[in-house]
Amino acid sequence: MQVVLPCRQKDWTGWLNLDTPSLLCDCETLERAVATRGVCTRPTHIEVQLADGRPYTEGGNVVDISLETGFACWNDLQPDGMKCEDYMVRYCCPDEDNSSGDGSGLQVLLGG
Repeated sequence: MQVVLPCRQKDWTGWLNLDTPSLLCDCETLERAVATRGVCTRPTHIEVQLADGRPYTEGGNVVDISLETGFACWNDLQPDGMKCEDYMVRYCCPDEDNSSGDGSGLQVLLGG
């Protein structure tokens, strides 16, 4: 049985809103967070919220959330001509001594 430990409060990054909704998407990518904010390359958790702090599920958008790529909401995947809301993400980047290093503790948190 695999046990996934929660992220310690000190290991969360701040909330990041590095993209604004455009004609294509609101893409809060891990790649951009690593390049511009020094976020770790292998986070153990990701959380997503609407930019105003509400749970991301209240946006009503079809979204993609991944530890490998981050967050994306593509306008062309939304029902009934709906456009993507503005979202923000944060990542859990534990100290090296707290990380298994083998990816076994990865978790996507869908609540916000």
